[in-house]
Amino acid sequence: MPTRNGFWQEKLKAYIQDRTRELGDGHLALRPPTRQALERLLQDPLFQDQEAVLEAALTDPYFPLGQIPRTVLADVVGMRFFVSKRRPEIQGSLTRAVIAMARLFLRVREDLKRHGNPNRVTGIPLDGRPHPLSPSGWCRLCGTCCQIGGVRAVAPPGMTYPPAWVRMIQGEADPDQFLCPFLFQYFGREIYFCAIHRIKPRACADFGPEDCARCAQDIALHGL
Repeated sequence: MPTRNGFWQEKLKAYIQDRTRELGDGHLALRPPTRQALERLLQDPLFQDQEAVLEAALTDPYFPLGQIPRTVLADVVGMRFFVSKRRPEIQGSLTRAVIAMARLFLRVREDLKRHGNPNRVTGIPLDGRPHPLSPSGWCRLCGTCCQIGGVRAVAPPGMTYPPAWVRMIQGEADPDQFLCPFLFQYFGREIYFCAIHRIKPRACADFGPEDCARCAQDIALHGL
């Protein structure tokens, strides 16, 4: 059966390619070819009953589409082993990971709309329009360090994270979490930023250039 063999992955990659291109061209609304690519993806039986969640997330200009091929769909390569993400028996777990990524992203988006002060939390308004990002210093904004299940949710002095955020930061909100739900992408570009940059956990705030260099050299292993 094509779906069980990973045919849905090709449909997702096609959509990501189309959506990334149009966002880069400054088109926030889906063009007809991109809409058709999304509809083909959502018709896959493995995404049954999750169409609304996926459409809302996958069409959002801040959803980290570019991270999906690097994490959920990336083959796992080790010194003495290789795990192909095309294996039929893991397609269900991979689609659950995509759904979890979408669901957690939407939860963060909704929380930030209701409670987030961009100047105090994110650093830029999340209003669907390009705004200059905060100076990143040595950081390349590649998002590699956020390809993790979670870190300890130790908030900056004087503040406390909501319980739901604690679970998301620590990777406890969903068993299929592949990367930090607070990682956003900047309008389809290879630029990723933290949605809670100004109040990020201590582990993230303490992450420095040497940590980044080690992270870039490591082989990224993603759980099934």
